[in-house]
Amino acid sequence: MFTLYVLYSESFDRFYVGYTSDLVRRLSEHNRKKGKFRDAGIPWKLVYSETFNTKKQAMDRERFIKAQKSKKFIISLIASYKVEHSASYPPLQAGSFAKIAHRAISSRSDRVRTFRIL
Repeated sequence: MFTLYVLYSESFDRFYVGYTSDLVRRLSEHNRKKGKFRDAGIPWKLVYSETFNTKKQAMDRERFIKAQKSKKFIISLIASYKVEHSASYPPLQAGSFAKIAHRAISSRSDRVRTFRIL
């Protein structure tokens, strides 16, 4: 299984999109100081993820999201899955991330979407 993930840095107010076969390891790597410019973004928080059966599917989805070149697109992606289940959760406030975890199975059997808004 491969996971597409979106991380958010409050100090940078930026998102990072990537994919991995080990999400826990990858998140810890992002949050470990390496003496690079991106260290200032620590802590990176997981705000969205999707799970795929193949590496190619995860790579294709990552490319699609990055090709949008839009912070608004990523925010709407996160919020769209939240809105589908608005009866279960309080409304999402613009500019703030509530601690929510939800799992939704898409209509395609090869992909399970998991998202977290932190």
